[in-house]
Amino acid sequence: LVSLDYSGIELKVLALLSGDKQLLHDCIDGDLHSEVASYMVGHRIDKKTKDGKEARSKAKGVSFGIIYGSGALGLSGTLRTSMERAQDLIDFWADRYPRAFGLRHEVMDEAVANAGFMSVADGGYIYLGKKPDLPKCANYPVQRAALTVMARALIRHKARLDEAADLGRHLGTRMAATIHDAIIDEARIDDAPEALQWMKQDMLDGYLDVFPGAPTEALVEGGAGPSWGLLEDQEI
Repeated sequence: LVSLDYSGIELKVLALLSGDKQLLHDCIDGDLHSEVASYMVGHRIDKKTKDGKEARSKAKGVSFGIIYGSGALGLSGTLRTSMERAQDLIDFWADRYPRAFGLRHEVMDEAVANAGFMSVADGGYIYLGKKPDLPKCANYPVQRAALTVMARALIRHKARLDEAADLGRHLGTRMAATIHDAIIDEARIDDAPEALQWMKQDMLDGYLDVFPGAPTEALVEGGAGPSWGLLEDQEI
């Protein structure tokens, strides 16, 4: 198996769509989930420890809940905490990433001014309805952009494998599946390292098709191996 996954694509997309430099920095050079987790527990966490890992895992629910448009009520249910605590976490997130959090309001204003339509990263439009709500305004632009990135990567990777097959190369390599933000190939053992490098380049280029000039550090992760649990990065 050869497989790579876009790492934290929704958060990176949100940072780029909104122009939130702090969020982009935390996604690439820092650790967004550790920042949120540290606030939740009241001290800096060590993500290598058991307690740190557990706190960081819970913190993911905060950030992704906000991306999905959850308010204090929804987030309190997800985290099994009070609405007051959930609102406090939302306020922390909004203060640290104001442009990212504010994107939903910009989208809402655009949709209201344009009979329910909002523009998306691929140049098209999405209809949010006659009365757009904030959860849709928070989530739809992010998911549409992430989908567009993955679609561009799949198109590029399929074209590359078809071209290789026409030249009599990688005849045992095929796209087997895509799961959320991951592409999965099957390949012969000898071809796997090159297939992995091709996949990596195609996924980076697909991302840059949508966000030209965006940083690509820490964008994909995965590798090649005999099973899903034994994937390792491989050099040609």
